[in-house]
Amino acid sequence: MGVKELRESFNLTASPDAVCQKALLEYVPGQGTEFQVLFFSGNWSDGTGFTIKSERIRPSADVNQAARATAEQLLQRKKAT
Repeated sequence: MGVKELRESFNLTASPDAVCQKALLEYVPGQGTEFQVLFFSGNWSDGTGFTIKSERIRPSADVNQAARATAEQLLQRKKAT
């Protein structure tokens, strides 16, 4: 699993409203377990930029699903503004 696949999973949910151009995966220690956090940045269809990070992801969780859930959060955040 690489960042290319995470970016593609994010874009499947966010397109055509937003397009991720950069995805990062970070490991964060927490209570004896290393969690994962995803960071995405890119542009909305009007050209303005966005950045968003995922919730902490458990080691056994599906990171592609987390990428799609984060894209959905981004779209909901945009609708709320």
